[in-house]
Amino acid sequence: MTGGHDDRREPGEHAEGGDPVCWLDRVCVTCGAMREDMRADRCARCDAPFPGAEHPGGTRQPPAG
Repeated sequence: MTGGHDDRREPGEHAEGGDPVCWLDRVCVTCGAMREDMRADRCARCDAPFPGAEHPGGTRQPPAG
C-alpha cells in the first residue's frame, strides 16, 4: 500500500469520478458561457436556446447545424 490509501480493485473494475471528457454540451454556441444548470433550456447570459433542450409543451429544439 502506498500513499495511505488502498488501490486494490477487482479485475476489469475502474474508478469512477472526475470531470466528463467533453464539456461542449455545456457551452453556449452564441456567447460561449458555460451552462451551469443542465436542466436549463436557455443560456443564462444571452438567453439563446440550447440545442436539444426541452421547451414548454414537450417539444425539443433540433440541434443547430
